Amino acid sequence: MKILMALEKEFPPDGRVENEIQQLINYGHSVDMVCLTKKETHVDNYMGGKLYKFHFTKFMYKISALALDLPVYFNFWCRNIEKVLKTERYDVLHIHDLPLIEVGLRIRRKHKLKLVADFHENRPEIMKYYPYLKVFPAKHIISLKKWHHYQERVSPVVDRLVLVTPEAKKYYIDKFGVDPGKIFVVANYANIDAFSKIVIDEEIVKSVKDKFCITYFGDTGVRRGTIDLIRVAAELKKYDNILFYIIGDSTEQHILEKEIKKLKLNNIILTGYMPFNKASSYLLGSKLGICPFHRNVHHDTTYANKMFQYLFYGLPVIVSDCPSQEAIVDTNEIGIVFNAGNVDTLKNAILTLYKNPEKREQMGIRGRELVMEKYNWENAGKELKKLYHSL
Repeated sequence: MKILMALEKEFPPDGRVENEIQQLINYGHSVDMVCLTKKETHVDNYMGGKLYKFHFTKFMYKISALALDLPVYFNFWCRNIEKVLKTERYDVLHIHDLPLIEVGLRIRRKHKLKLVADFHENRPEIMKYYPYLKVFPAKHIISLKKWHHYQERVSPVVDRLVLVTPEAKKYYIDKFGVDPGKIFVVANYANIDAFSKIVIDEEIVKSVKDKFCITYFGDTGVRRGTIDLIRVAAELKKYDNILFYIIGDSTEQHILEKEIKKLKLNNIILTGYMPFNKASSYLLGSKLGICPFHRNVHHDTTYANKMFQYLFYGLPVIVSDCPSQEAIVDTNEIGIVFNAGNVDTLKNAILTLYKNPEKREQMGIRGRELVMEKYNWENAGKELKKLYHSL
């Protein structure tokens, strides 16, 4: 099949989208992509397909959350996708994430394409935690209720729906009445082939191995439990060889910096943004990987690819009791689950593995084996194959 994907941001990078494109090409499909750029509109090549990049102004970015009220945003996308469709014919329009599904529905009606919706996250639920939506003027003019209604309206009417976990599938069936036969679960598993090609910086590995390093990698927003890590670091100051790394960035980074300064900590390091290629060297030298997410509808029905990245590098994992990630860790005995937002239970989980190197090693070995055998993109991609076969 000939597939046109649409992504509401700059591309690359996006690990999940890159993995999906590679898998679809492996299965014999051709994939082109439309995305955004801050530069002038132009066309690139990506994995043998065309990558159409459309210029996106600051104004358009600012009003994207108002797309349900202001037609200009959806019109912008329809207009640019129509330009592509004037010169190319496609079988499927594959839309990433909720906002552009309305655009996909309009295009489908006009061009008789199949529409695949690919939800990386539960957008209306996660919008509750966006810092800019908590302050004036956005808090008064952007309606989360409208986004929930929109999600309820469009989710059941797409041709196929891609979700990240079985828990998310149950949510969309129970909450929105989506036909189970339309839903395909494509998990954020580890891309073994890509990870195996990463060049490791042995100097970084050596420097990290000198300490008992506990690493978090990814978005550093407070909802991810990063403040809890800082408070645990304060509790564990007496352990001279325990060092925490928080690798990543967010619009709430200043909150973390302020908390570390207030607690006068020197056993936790905020590195800021770091590409995964470089972060891999820190993971390889670490002793534990952490997923301390707070409980909410989004976190309860997903798991981040960081958990599988930790496992690939042989790290036992400590995760909060969000059901999706809890199920994987408990079932396979590859780490410890703690109560989300509870600093004491997180501290106890860390100390349990800190004091038990044999258990830690067994969990790390088992986690690595599971990634190589099961929790990898070769297996996750099989659902994409089934999905496109069903079309």
